[in-house]
Amino acid sequence: MGVVYRARHAASERAVALKTVQVPATRWLESIRREIQALTRIRHPGVVRIVDHGVHRGRPWYAMDLLEGESLAHFGERIWSPYRRPSTPRVPPIARAAAGELATVLQIMRRICASLAFLHGEGLVNCDLKPENVLLVQGQPVIIDFGLTAHHPGGSGREALETQRAMSGTLPYMSPEQIRGEFLDARSDLYAVGCMLYELVVGHVPFGGAPLSVKTSHLSAAPVPPSELVSDVPPELERVILKLLEKDLDRRFGYADEVAALLAAMSNDVPRLREFPPPRSYLYRPRFVGRDALVSQLAALRDRAVEGCGALVLLAGESGVGKTRVAMEVTRVLPSSRMHIVTGEASSLSTESAGAVGSSPLHALRPLLQAVADCCQEGGASTTERLLGHRRSVLAVYEPLLAHVPADYGLSPPMPLSVEASRQRLFKYLSEVLRYFAEDRPLLWVIDDLSWADELSLAFLHSLTSEYLETTPLFVVCTYRSEESTEAVAGIARLPHVTHVTLPRLGQEAVSPMIARRLSESPAST
Repeated sequence: MGVVYRARHAASERAVALKTVQVPATRWLESIRREIQALTRIRHPGVVRIVDHGVHRGRPWYAMDLLEGESLAHFGERIWSPYRRPSTPRVPPIARAAAGELATVLQIMRRICASLAFLHGEGLVNCDLKPENVLLVQGQPVIIDFGLTAHHPGGSGREALETQRAMSGTLPYMSPEQIRGEFLDARSDLYAVGCMLYELVVGHVPFGGAPLSVKTSHLSAAPVPPSELVSDVPPELERVILKLLEKDLDRRFGYADEVAALLAAMSNDVPRLREFPPPRSYLYRPRFVGRDALVSQLAALRDRAVEGCGALVLLAGESGVGKTRVAMEVTRVLPSSRMHIVTGEASSLSTESAGAVGSSPLHALRPLLQAVADCCQEGGASTTERLLGHRRSVLAVYEPLLAHVPADYGLSPPMPLSVEASRQRLFKYLSEVLRYFAEDRPLLWVIDDLSWADELSLAFLHSLTSEYLETTPLFVVCTYRSEESTEAVAGIARLPHVTHVTLPRLGQEAVSPMIARRLSESPAST
């Protein structure tokens, strides 16, 4: 995805590692933004620290602490190197667990789990945890890569807007649910921990071979118990490893700090890592229940949009009723689908510092305009001309990335107009760019917490006519809390061509098993 430079931070004179994208492909631009968003909120000794970030010629970059050390992958290769022979890739049964370095391995993995407990409490799932992404700095593990990070409710308890992704990650360490393309929570990282711990203890990953064989094994095969491959495996450690590698989420370990505590006890490690901040408690994302008919209705509208007939849907309901999760389920498209998915959360955007993006007009549309900018970065000047043309100078006022996309000519200041004429020009340009963008790939656009959106964004949505939507491959899904509805949102809901749905509360028969699974308990125990 990226390229990393050794650099100097001018303000502090410190040496740093500066990362940016090597090729401005849309997926890589989205990935590095995801890393920046995750790392700017995290301060933890087990996670690489971001020093600065910005944009250069339309490409995001960030600078992080320059760490020097041995990767966990190299550590594993080093301790097992005496047992490696080209003709026998599997470790001989006579080898001791972790090649005799079991206490060190358990202490390393305990600290990784403690770092994960903190990340999970902050609502982050790494999604690409593997030995190559852990650096041992003076013997202490630091997680250094967050390019595939996903969000889950975390300590807030509020659903985090995520979209279905294509299968991504590193196959030997991917959880079954990750291979199936499901929405992930903290337990997916714990499966990766199980793969890493198994590899360090045994000398190879639990499932190897051709990619198809590895996928199938992750989904359905039981790993060979470590005690059958190496000697001196404590029974409690074997139980921990096999429970981490459970296929069923409800049977897997639930929390990283629980695993950390067990590993600490087995290695006689210190009971508390005083330099590590305490993690926040969190609940799991529940399984989706009780809304299948509604999702089928919305999926039908989504599929019509792929054929060129778009729609605008508003999902209303009281806080916690499941609006965001319904919107997430609508993003679950077939891998063969050409649909482009863009999401934004008006609530998170509006809470940024005063004078920044959150307080600026059209902030609810910024994720969409960023997606257009990314498309132009990848496609070059011809794509910029086709999607934006003369409209770029006006729209770049609201999304600065548009000023730095490849183009055959520079920007000229927009022609001054009256307030009302400027607004009409803006809406005309936005609707034209949106149409051209959606014609390249049908577009699913999700806005969460619409009632928090700025007035200009709401006015633009109100301006989308029935005729426009019926001839554009665009499906817009907006959620809002019914107790926070504004007159502007109500005005959109009253439009005859807008589908307005109010979600009722779920019945007890759906809620009881959902709560049980969120607490990582069997329904019978609640």
